[in-house]
Amino acid sequence: MDEKDRRSLRPVAFAAIVFSTVALTSCLITFPLILHYIQTLESSVQVDLDFCRARARDMWKEMLDIETRGKKDAAKMARILMNHRQLTKRDTIREFWERRLHDMELRDDPIFDSSGGGCKY
Repeated sequence: MDEKDRRSLRPVAFAAIVFSTVALTSCLITFPLILHYIQTLESSVQVDLDFCRARARDMWKEMLDIETRGKKDAAKMARILMNHRQLTKRDTIREFWERRLHDMELRDDPIFDSSGGGCKY
């Protein structure tokens, strides 16, 4: 290469070095920020999930308390029920929608009493 070609490539090499330095610096700054944001979001979702679990357990406790008319320890039964629900197999999307559609069909088709006196439920 002669001197003229070297001089013409110097600005291109300088621009490439500056661009790569800026790109590397921005990656080193943004990746930890994104990771921190994701961890904060996950923590927030976990807090909300724990709140929902507590509310569901309290609702089960109230329903069991009403159903047993306070004769049994509804809090213990609610804990057992919530633990059982957590240990059961998770539904696939197909099973979820089959169950949901089945529930919707049951809701839309009222069950009539055999005596002909109207709805059973």
